[in-house]
Amino acid sequence: MTSEAEKLYSTGADILASARARGLPLEGGDLGNGWEPHNADAPDGGQYASRLDDKSQTYAFVAVREFSCTPLQFLCYVRDFDLGKLAGELKHFKVLSSTPELQRVEYVSVLPWPFEPRWALADMRFGVVKETGALIVLGESVPDTTPPAGHTLGTVLYSYYHISPHPSGDANRCVVRRAINVDMHLPLPGFVVRKSLAAHYYADMGLVDKDLEPATWQASGLAKRLADGPAYAAIAAAAAAAKS
Repeated sequence: MTSEAEKLYSTGADILASARARGLPLEGGDLGNGWEPHNADAPDGGQYASRLDDKSQTYAFVAVREFSCTPLQFLCYVRDFDLGKLAGELKHFKVLSSTPELQRVEYVSVLPWPFEPRWALADMRFGVVKETGALIVLGESVPDTTPPAGHTLGTVLYSYYHISPHPSGDANRCVVRRAINVDMHLPLPGFVVRKSLAAHYYADMGLVDKDLEPATWQASGLAKRLADGPAYAAIAAAAAAAKS
């Protein structure tokens, strides 16, 4: 029988391969050609950029920055996003199925103007990069879905997180590389969508900082979910074994 760690390593390898196939800079180094920088003098020291995805004709966004938390804490923030801010304000959130390496969720997200609330049914895959111990996530909309009456579809083409230990060796810091491409299905000029989403994703990172502050983290319930969730124990064990 395949161990839980091996499932997480296999999923991690699959996610990383898909990011490479899309030419997304998840593994360190320069972003590469074709990315237009945003917020070049960001006080958080992060890198932010976007580019047009030739296949989907929508905009992909990347963010790279450090956070004062453990890699597993950040993963918890992503996985239990009903307690965080990364999907905007949620009107509805429901976990339909969950294992350490796969979670299916249905949610309605409220984003800033000019975006209307968007309904999504998404699969979130979770893995560990065996060679480095990095944690990696890929969220994608379930294909061929129809929103309930009164809801507008939002399609998550991909949403990646590569969460690696800090190069200094500080166990309470990590480096996050995010790549996201969401089709909002809006009849607006591309430059309007690009500018609005660039501002939204940049603001996301500041909200994460606030939610990771110790008092806020404890009050939100994330600390309890991290401590009690069997998925996190499995992921932590796989990451520790990968680095040993």
